[in-house]
Amino acid sequence: GVQTIMNTHYSISVTGIAGPGGGTPEKKVGLVYIGIKSLKEEAEIYKYELNFSRDLFREYVANTALFLLYKRLRKDMGKD
Repeated sequence: GVQTIMNTHYSISVTGIAGPGGGTPEKKVGLVYIGIKSLKEEAEIYKYELNFSRDLFREYVANTALFLLYKRLRKDMGKD
């Protein structure tokens, strides 16, 4: 719903467990999902299982999310 609220063409969503605590047997520390959504298509969801410290986890996930958005923009512009 963020695209509707913010009136944007693209959105990024991130959810996961950076640790060091908070994990469960079903959702282990290091699990993260990144979603990239445009107005034109369904969201693309990416799942990662990372074994980083909390700080590195957060930096890696933020950079990965922005890179995935960049790739989506290039695709939509017909450059990939």
